[in-house]
Amino acid sequence: MLAWTGAVRSADLREEFAISPQQASIDLRGFAQETPGVTYDEGRKCWVRNQAFDLSAAGDLEEFLGRHPSMRHRLGFEELILPWQSASASIVQTLMASRLGRIPALIEYQSITSDMPTKRVVCPHTFVVDHLIMRFRAYCRKAAAFRDFRVSRVRSASLINDQGWVDGAADREWFEFVEVRIAPHPDLTPSQAMITMDEIGLPAFGGTVRIRKAILLYLLDGLGLLEAVQAGHGRPDKFARYVCENPGELMLFLPKRA
Repeated sequence: MLAWTGAVRSADLREEFAISPQQASIDLRGFAQETPGVTYDEGRKCWVRNQAFDLSAAGDLEEFLGRHPSMRHRLGFEELILPWQSASASIVQTLMASRLGRIPALIEYQSITSDMPTKRVVCPHTFVVDHLIMRFRAYCRKAAAFRDFRVSRVRSASLINDQGWVDGAADREWFEFVEVRIAPHPDLTPSQAMITMDEIGLPAFGGTVRIRKAILLYLLDGLGLLEAVQAGHGRPDKFARYVCENPGELMLFLPKRA
């Protein structure tokens, strides 16, 4: 609370921990004595932080709002609700039971390249949320390899006991990492480049993101770089914000362009 809003009151502790006013005051005084950069503001009747306060352990905004849901209303937060790829609760439950119980699942999967669902025996090891899409990474007996599946495209799922389990520890692409060198598009002005790169947490001149090989495709797609990297040049058109500086290294880990 103190890190994000700059102040904390006795009432905040009482609401958060259901403690008495006396206990809240004792806790705040003890915290202030042990924490540099915390002083009491007589005018505002609250504890405030100053420049000596260490903000490095504050966490991120979503974590803060999750711990203090009432702050969404107090600060005026509004969430943009976008379509989420729906998935049957029973299918997700079956996939989770498969993962936790190490029992293969028989699924009917509707691929975008097929007119009819196909049956596959899978051994899920990780669920991946990518923007509005939930996927799971699993060993697929039909492909005899580890593959990604969209949960929303699973039409049915059931546990089966007549097939062996393939552990996710064998998924080499999941445990191997690759570095993606990202820079601002050269057509951006210096101020545009600084803002654009700051949005993804990289310096204005560019930087490196380390990511699992298995989900490289989704990172590039999210940044608008996938087609450019698949084409080998890593530079989208002039309306793009980023360029990839090492497309040749990354092409090896991506599906070929149709």
